Amino acid sequence: MNTGRQSFSGELLVLVILFAFTTAYLLDALNLGSPLRYGLPSASFMPIILSVIMYVCIGIIALQNGRKALRENLQTNFLREISEYRTPALVVLSTAIFVYFFVSLGFEISVLAYVYSVLWLLGFPAVESSTLTKIAKRALVSAVISTGVYAFFVIAFGVKLPTTWATFL
Repeated sequence: MNTGRQSFSGELLVLVILFAFTTAYLLDALNLGSPLRYGLPSASFMPIILSVIMYVCIGIIALQNGRKALRENLQTNFLREISEYRTPALVVLSTAIFVYFFVSLGFEISVLAYVYSVLWLLGFPAVESSTLTKIAKRALVSAVISTGVYAFFVIAFGVKLPTTWATFL
């Protein structure tokens, strides 16, 4: 529902109708003859002046509405683009922080925090529940994923990962 666009279209229609009536009024005024006779204003002088003033006013209103619609459209598009890229940008930032702290914090803490942050950024769990329940679910899923990744690298492939315990010893 875009009421701004509907409102602008309605205003544009009114301006087009006013422009048509003003043009008809001006043409009728020009049929009355020259605006000046013997150096004095004639019967067509005032209608011509009023038509010119009306054209200027229609132009000003059209420009103001056009700028307003463009500004609203640009702001809406800008805000929409920001909201579309915010989550992916935060996931990339979270990944960079994870990579930076991976060795110093060790595998357990860094992966657990990374998985938790990504789950939080992506809105897991999506069901409506209390904040405490959401935190508990994220923590549980983070622990399961971290354990799975640890098992995959250490047990399946024999990769030696930095551990938190080595950091404190």
